[in-house]
Amino acid sequence: MHLNFFTLLIADEQAIKALKDYKRKYEDEEDVHFEVSFKNVYPSSIPRVYPRLVKEDIYTMQSSMLDTYVPSKKKVQQQQKDFNLGQEIFFNKLIEEREEHRFILVVGNPGSGKTVAYKRLSKQCDKFPHRICLNTRFIDIDYGDDDKLSLRELLIDRPYSELPEVTRNLIWNWVFANQDKCMLLIDGLDQVNWNLPPTLPKFDLDKKMSACELVASVWNGNFLKDVFVVATSRPHAALSIPKAMRPNATYYLQDLFPEDAKMLFRCYIKAKDDNLWNNIKSDAPQLHSFCLSPLILQFVARACITKSGISVTGLISITRVYITALSDLQHCSNFRQQNLRRNMQRMAKVAFDATRDSTVVVSERRLVQEGLDVDTVQDLVIVFHNRKGASAKIMKGERKLHFTHQTVQECFAALHILQGMSVVEFQDFAESIFFLDHWSMVRQFTCGIMLDIALKKGLFLCVLFHILYFM
Repeated sequence: MHLNFFTLLIADEQAIKALKDYKRKYEDEEDVHFEVSFKNVYPSSIPRVYPRLVKEDIYTMQSSMLDTYVPSKKKVQQQQKDFNLGQEIFFNKLIEEREEHRFILVVGNPGSGKTVAYKRLSKQCDKFPHRICLNTRFIDIDYGDDDKLSLRELLIDRPYSELPEVTRNLIWNWVFANQDKCMLLIDGLDQVNWNLPPTLPKFDLDKKMSACELVASVWNGNFLKDVFVVATSRPHAALSIPKAMRPNATYYLQDLFPEDAKMLFRCYIKAKDDNLWNNIKSDAPQLHSFCLSPLILQFVARACITKSGISVTGLISITRVYITALSDLQHCSNFRQQNLRRNMQRMAKVAFDATRDSTVVVSERRLVQEGLDVDTVQDLVIVFHNRKGASAKIMKGERKLHFTHQTVQECFAALHILQGMSVVEFQDFAESIFFLDHWSMVRQFTCGIMLDIALKKGLFLCVLFHILYFM
């Protein structure tokens, strides 16, 4: 009896170790990854900074009579002001919140560092010897309603498929027996094209169902009711969660501290002093506050480094920053022999279609339909790897890809709206879906490009009239 008990205990410990070793092997080794390229800058050399978190209930402004909520721009702005009044907590204390809450949601604006926070939480949890962190991204589980699977397949078998079945059995059994020692991390609620159901009946644990139903069953406590669940999302997706599925607490991801932003900027451009940072403050003050966003900071730094040298000349808006950084790709090897304008237009069409379908995943077959291939666009999109790394490329033509960041996809979608749509198409698009929350970043890029063109051609008042007309 005792021998069997200790044998099982050792097997459990070996299973936990195998899971953590597997994650270390196939996940990013560093906490920070780049959405844009920097020459001779390595993740290990980047100073470590931590995001600020404010504990605030983002649902307090909703009507108690509504099951779901579609926020107006005015209400969202007011809520973001209210976040500043919330209780600030240290990032490394977030795991301790499980003592008070079973399910929490980390909310952040585009580029605020939600994915980096998700990765760091996973690594932080894995440092505990007798805790397990099961982590995945919504884009990894964006299966259709026809793709039925069990909870074990969703959380264990598919994400950790290269582990032996006997090891996966031990992990699954350990999770159920030790739910209070488990954390489930899911990144990017806004990146799926399905909606959570308003209510769910009690399901049989072994019954196969859609990924949407499985996620909802975990969130509302039907399954794994003692597992600590942490998810990340943009605000608009968080606000649309039905009441029965809402988190016990919400945390808003704030901007970087100014000194941290300056330190990262200097690292990205390999500067020895603060001259360029100070030039941004004086020559492009409208960009300075945006540089407190981790993602935009990278794009500003990359836009400052072009073939003409290091400068902030002409960087008058976020849109100009993105366009400058993307246009500089024509000087990389993959585009040197290609028609840059034609390829950019084709990528814009792909980006628009993906955004319209509420997805960030693009198939290689879709690129081929537009006359593109992976080698041509690998600086704009990356092969969609899961934990199996390069082995995810099962067959050429079936590989999955995504843009280096969702905002890059949204910038390209805006380019298609302005370059690939007729006036009639744009009017129909604007009257139907353009002003839904899902398109908020695309709207910003679209207006930014229009204003940028207008300022160059002296048509500012004309374009402003049309923008106000459509709003």
